[in-house]
Amino acid sequence: MDNKIAVIGMACRFPGAKNLNEYWNNLTQAKETIKYFDEESLAESEFNFDSLKNNPDYVKARGVIDDTDKFDATFFGMTPAEAAATDPQHRIWLQTAWEAFENAGCDPINYNGPIGVFAGATMSTYLLNNVLRDSNKRENFIRLRGADSYQILTANDPSFISTKTAYKFNLKGPAINVNTACSTSLVAIAQACNSLYSFESDICIAGGVTIIEPQENGYIYQEGAILSPDGHCRPFDAEAKGTVPSNGVGAVVLKRLEDAINDGDNIYAVIRGWAINNDGSNKVSYTAPSIDGQAEVIMMAQSLADVSPDEISYIEAHGTATPLGDPVEVMALKKAFSEKTDKKQFCGIGSVKSNIGHTDIAAGVASFIKASLAAFHRTIPPTLHFSGANTNIDFKNSPFFVQNELRHYTDTRPLIIGVSAFGIGGTNAHVIIEEPPVREISVQKDSKQPELIMLSARSEYSLNRRKKDLIEFAEARPDINIRNIAYTLLTGRSHMSYRSFIVASGRNELLSGEGKFIDGRSDELISKTAFIFPGQGSQYVSMGESLYHSDDQFRKLLDECFAIVQSETDKDLKAILFDHKNPEEAEKKLANTEMTQPALFIVEYALSQVLMLHGIKPSCLIGHSIGEYVAACVAGVFDMKTALKIVIKRGQLMGKMPHGSMMAVRTTIDKLQSISDSNFEIAADNASESCTISFKSEDIEKVKALLDKNGIQYIPLNTSHAFHSAAFDPILSEFTEYVNQFDLKTPELSFISCLTGDFITSEQATSGTYWAKQLRNTVHFRQGVSKIAENGGTVFLEVGPNTHLSSLIRQSKDITNKKLIISTLGKSDNIDERYKIISALGNMYNVGININFSVLTEGSKPWKVDLPVYPFERKRHWIEYKLSPVVTVKDSSIEKSSNEALSLTNSTSSDQIVEEIGVSDRTVDKITNIWESLIGSDEIGPDDDFYEIGGHSLLALQIITRIKEELGFKIS
Repeated sequence: MDNKIAVIGMACRFPGAKNLNEYWNNLTQAKETIKYFDEESLAESEFNFDSLKNNPDYVKARGVIDDTDKFDATFFGMTPAEAAATDPQHRIWLQTAWEAFENAGCDPINYNGPIGVFAGATMSTYLLNNVLRDSNKRENFIRLRGADSYQILTANDPSFISTKTAYKFNLKGPAINVNTACSTSLVAIAQACNSLYSFESDICIAGGVTIIEPQENGYIYQEGAILSPDGHCRPFDAEAKGTVPSNGVGAVVLKRLEDAINDGDNIYAVIRGWAINNDGSNKVSYTAPSIDGQAEVIMMAQSLADVSPDEISYIEAHGTATPLGDPVEVMALKKAFSEKTDKKQFCGIGSVKSNIGHTDIAAGVASFIKASLAAFHRTIPPTLHFSGANTNIDFKNSPFFVQNELRHYTDTRPLIIGVSAFGIGGTNAHVIIEEPPVREISVQKDSKQPELIMLSARSEYSLNRRKKDLIEFAEARPDINIRNIAYTLLTGRSHMSYRSFIVASGRNELLSGEGKFIDGRSDELISKTAFIFPGQGSQYVSMGESLYHSDDQFRKLLDECFAIVQSETDKDLKAILFDHKNPEEAEKKLANTEMTQPALFIVEYALSQVLMLHGIKPSCLIGHSIGEYVAACVAGVFDMKTALKIVIKRGQLMGKMPHGSMMAVRTTIDKLQSISDSNFEIAADNASESCTISFKSEDIEKVKALLDKNGIQYIPLNTSHAFHSAAFDPILSEFTEYVNQFDLKTPELSFISCLTGDFITSEQATSGTYWAKQLRNTVHFRQGVSKIAENGGTVFLEVGPNTHLSSLIRQSKDITNKKLIISTLGKSDNIDERYKIISALGNMYNVGININFSVLTEGSKPWKVDLPVYPFERKRHWIEYKLSPVVTVKDSSIEKSSNEALSLTNSTSSDQIVEEIGVSDRTVDKITNIWESLIGSDEIGPDDDFYEIGGHSLLALQIITRIKEELGFKIS
């Protein structure tokens, strides 16, 4: 396994195929995807079609790919002007490379290790035909005059394609540009294998791109040359006379096989051996192929792969269908194979060029992707247009036969395939691949646990497309494991600003939940999290129970705490908390302050530890009454055992005091203070118009009458005591002494004192007197929330069994974005607590908090799957290479062609436009007004087809057209 390389991701665009699936379907369905042009389309495209259309050697065919003028500039951080000035080869390669990484389940931007890139592109015809159409620009570029010339160079020269990929994707391994003519992209793959083999890289992306513009363009056939006379490529056939020029792009992502297996990667194929060499001068000419050179590179690859020729079932040949090239290739293969076998016609041979033509720089990767898919599916597609062998090829006395029918490989041995690519100039490459290892069947069982399914994009459009694509993917894959989907999205996607999530248990729940995705928008300013711990009144029987049974860490902490409670109180808190036989009796027992306070502390503390395991680290904390003890424990004032002992003692002392009553009142603390009398005390200032009051039970009618008199709404609370009132004065001294016997530490994290509503000081946190006052005096929760909100950028996460505090915080005027207020649990008879925790993580993700998602898949062995790749928001960014139609206007005195209008490359004012289009004086003022209104309006904006090159504005035809329309000119 040491030298084996896994193919874990692929992406491509070839003639007739916008993606990997379409490419494979075309191959297996034996489709030829060369485009044959009509004269009308050629007349619009060719500069000199009139001189060509009667030429009998002019072939109206080529392999083209769609939408080369379109690009998602925003995704790659480009302005429309920058995108338009960039070679479509660079642009489409970047999109294809990103798709390959997503297909691999790899987030290159945040990957912790070196990723290498090896890629190549052909000479930029877009640079010559489009960008440099103006003679001045061309002159400046050739002489590299000015910064804009360097910008044009890096945007169009093939030499920069790999380093640009490394820059855009944050790749820190080698970024090597490769160019060996037709063998470029297979050489790039072999170079990537070397980089992985030497541990120079942990992952590599490799491939190539050829896009010749204009695409709607035929070619001239010349007898004896490489191109076909009729637009068809017939590898190894008696009628073969050449290939067909084509455009295409392909990228593959590679990783050492052992690492890929450990990471659960989707593996298409395994590279067992690879080799590169050159023919040298032992051939008839520089451009001619060499039998010896090709045979040697094949034998080198077989040797590294430790593969005998008779183990190879198929060769994806270079197969250009030239009268000289095909016989030389078969003779070289025969020479390499005959070194170790004399078997005849056991190995198929074919060439993808019969389907798509010759994609030049991308030819090797086109063959490699075909072979990898064949290995993955154990199916070899047919080679087209073969009816009888080239008379110079003796297949009967060779190991080979032309694979001209679809072949399903049924042998028990692994399917092994050789792939060849030979470049003009003699650089040869050969790669040996085999089918992927078999995965463990047990992993295929669908998960029934709630899973977090997360999606993100760089625009709302793309995010919505991602949701639809995922649902369609799940619909088409009834055997899909939803945990594999979750794992791929958690670990194999770059997380962008537009975000959405859904929590689902199993595929069916995902399919039924398309409309249940929760959308969000991450904010770079949101980086902090405040843990909010609720107090007494939020408890309920069974709180934390389903989490106890599903989360090992939560269960371990609860069991440890239950043991402490048992030793301190001689009561089984677990039996009370999780009692289903006598729920009403359990509620009464839990309502006992002696049990309520430790129960809340235990659940909140354990929950905080689980959240921190997920990477959610609090920047500060706040607790409401008993919740402040959890905050202090997490902050390091108490260790867990000490904190729990103090909480138990607190509950025991408070439980001995006379019973009392409390009310929630809907008013401000100022209003309460203005009507305060001896009948009640303010127990808590919770929100702008939400307070709690405490009083003796016998005073309830007096308190009601006072509140009614002042028009204050109230709700009696089901509590046993009048908390935070003078009722607890008798226990303060004893409690102070009890706390002071422990060694309290200076807090390591900031937390709010609910006694002051401000951040606690070290002196307060370590003083028994403080904790006694905290028990007795008013809780200033509202002020504490406002204090945390002062600096902004904070998520308020309620870490507890209910949603009471979240509701109070939503009333705060200091927090305008209510999506920053998130709760974790919450009482519900129908929803599993793990579902709620995962939903909280999803909500945290949606606002931009970094989360350690690997914890969600601990203890399982999920796989990565080939989920739909990024749906780019492609828009047209193009500099027209040809002159536009004539613009005819009513006033013959100003009849001009739009060619002249478009030549205004330096126009920056209405005066220059007036001068160029030659209108009369009576319209000058009107043109000036129109010009100024266009430039100053939203109608002409940064997304329009304007192009900034070297600081000069190249005005789109639409500006001139709009001015003339405003003046009543007829545009034709």
